[in-house]
Amino acid sequence: MGTTLANDKANQRANMGENINLGPNIGSNLGPNLGACPGGKTTPGRILPGFGNPVFDSQSVFRAALSAFASPAVRLKAPFGGLLGNAREDASLPLALALALCDNRTGVWLSATYQDLWPYVSFHTGAANASPGLASFLLAASVSELPRLEGLSLGTEARPDLSATIFLRLGGVGGGRFEARGPGIETAVILEGIGLEAPFAEEREALSGLYPQGLDMFLCLGDELVGLPRTTRLRAI
Repeated sequence: MGTTLANDKANQRANMGENINLGPNIGSNLGPNLGACPGGKTTPGRILPGFGNPVFDSQSVFRAALSAFASPAVRLKAPFGGLLGNAREDASLPLALALALCDNRTGVWLSATYQDLWPYVSFHTGAANASPGLASFLLAASVSELPRLEGLSLGTEARPDLSATIFLRLGGVGGGRFEARGPGIETAVILEGIGLEAPFAEEREALSGLYPQGLDMFLCLGDELVGLPRTTRLRAI
């Protein structure tokens, strides 16, 4: 998505501020029939509620995603885990993003740690279970669970909007120190202490020459969100 997030996703959702098209994101409309157990988890034969208020909660998360891409590499508060009830702590922010941005026109891939969440994601978004190379959105619990970036959907020169977007959970501590530059950044932003290591940044940087093709990422750090559109260059320092 990257620079296309604000354009393509906003167009898909037609003036989301007033008339957001939630598609199949209707989980909590069924809440009274599903609310016996804490939200965000699955139990045998039961899919649990999504957003408590699907319209306004989805808008809030969507706006946060736009803000993260408008201010690349900046850690922004995104306390949206609570919107899904007692969602798994390691998945609450990626799940909130998925419910706001995925729909029945998108393929989704979940990493090994998140595989048990597939019934929940499928029910609340209508998305199809896709292989990594065909997925529009990928949810990963760590860098080590991500496939090689070059094998993911990078879009085409004519349709860069067909590229994949990654929701990547990071530990939020340790890791390397990086300098981020690019559109939306006046000079440079220093990003450190988020659990990201140099080899992954180098793997991502290797795709920069393919622009407008590429990958867009949201780094999920507990209740903080960092947007890394494909136009943001990240260099270890």
